[in-house]
Amino acid sequence: MTDIDKQGIENKTINLLRTKFKFKIEEACFSKGFIPKYILLDRTRNIHSYLVPMSNTEFLQIGKSSFKGSRLESTLLEYYKIYYSSLDRPLFLIIENNQTIDFFDISNLKDYFFNSISIEEVLKNKINMIDIYPIIKNEL
Repeated sequence: MTDIDKQGIENKTINLLRTKFKFKIEEACFSKGFIPKYILLDRTRNIHSYLVPMSNTEFLQIGKSSFKGSRLESTLLEYYKIYYSSLDRPLFLIIENNQTIDFFDISNLKDYFFNSISIEEVLKNKINMIDIYPIIKNEL
């Protein structure tokens, strides 16, 4: 996937969250390396969570046999390390697929990285926007 494709997916996903769900999402001025580019703000403009847009195609690569040792696996490991060591809020992968959005909490990868469960089991923790929207909206 090229940088242009990734930027298009990011823009599409973030715009959908802003317009359809009325989320306050800003670009983080402190984003560098694996610190996520987007932040979801609550009503007092505090950080609620960090967001990493991802295409459904890219997300589905996680479950493939070629995932182990791949660049995508190492990228997710870096996001997990940053989440665990530096961020004090949840970090979500935002998966857009034909105008539907799913959330995946990066903390769910812990059991996979410590070899206690398979990646297939981890992927079952993906949450549909319809299910998570009321929870997030109440927290904002």
